[in-house]
Amino acid sequence: MYVLCVCSTQHLILCDTNDIYFAMVKYSHSIISIERECSIPQMDAYLNAYPRKDTFKVGDVLKFSCSQGRIMVGADSVQCYHFGWSPKLPTCKAKKVKGCAPPPQLLNGKGKEIHKEEYAHNEVVEYACKPRFLMKGSHKIQCVDGRWTALPVCIEEERTCGDIPDLDHGDIKPSVPPYHHGDSVELSCREAFTMIGPRFITCISGEWTQPPQCIGQNTHLKLTFSICSHTVEI
Repeated sequence: MYVLCVCSTQHLILCDTNDIYFAMVKYSHSIISIERECSIPQMDAYLNAYPRKDTFKVGDVLKFSCSQGRIMVGADSVQCYHFGWSPKLPTCKAKKVKGCAPPPQLLNGKGKEIHKEEYAHNEVVEYACKPRFLMKGSHKIQCVDGRWTALPVCIEEERTCGDIPDLDHGDIKPSVPPYHHGDSVELSCREAFTMIGPRFITCISGEWTQPPQCIGQNTHLKLTFSICSHTVEI
């Protein structure tokens, strides 16, 4: 993620907010385009982090392990976001950690394979939202020393998709609008045409996914790939 700093003069700006550092990547006249980075945060004395770098770009993942036989409490990895590291860094405990009771129910969603009466420390449960609902937050929760991490939220997606895109040399299976988030429509190619791509398109947040193509069976397909400095045709 990038931000812009506009200067009254052509002096450089160094921004520093908590664990977020901004490195300059472009300087033109009085506009500086900078990319947000995360520094290595303060950690538990028994916590080891990998990979070992001074700074991390947005999207980078930092993984952890505990030394001296200690037990990790919390997520085993965190990710660099524009606002810093998430989720919270784990700690290393010497004492025995607790398990968890069955995970909570998710409104307008459900947990996958929830069938046990007790879950071990660090065990993970996945959730999925019902059709027409979008998930806000992580789709996984974790048992951490007797407590579950934060549950996601399923929010109804009110945006619908418009007309189904036309498919040259193809047909659309009968369907009835409106098309809500998560709704799928099946497409097919006419005789003597071959489908390239998935035969279903899905409405996602008001937009249709990429439709397939119907290619004549006698058409010669030439796919050109650039591999390093060479060109390969198949």
